[in-house]
Amino acid sequence: MTSTTDDTATDTAQPPVFHETTQRRGEMPAMETLLYTAELIQEGGTYKLIVRDRLRNTVQTTPIAKKAVEKLPMFLSMLNSKQANGYQ
Repeated sequence: MTSTTDDTATDTAQPPVFHETTQRRGEMPAMETLLYTAELIQEGGTYKLIVRDRLRNTVQTTPIAKKAVEKLPMFLSMLNSKQANGYQ
């Protein structure tokens, strides 16, 4: 895994993003902070994952196997299922 603090080649350094969301009807809006962003990139027959830590201004890049990419929808479905069942 590659880690670097210089992400100026692909993206300009940006401060964390804050925005309001409404949790439930009648509740006060909650502030959200964007902590990480991730990109999955395909180059030819290979895949790489780029994760940006928005608070520390670091970038990590790692190759990802095609099988892991193919399982990504299942992992996301599992996360959504756990959140719906109260595992937030």
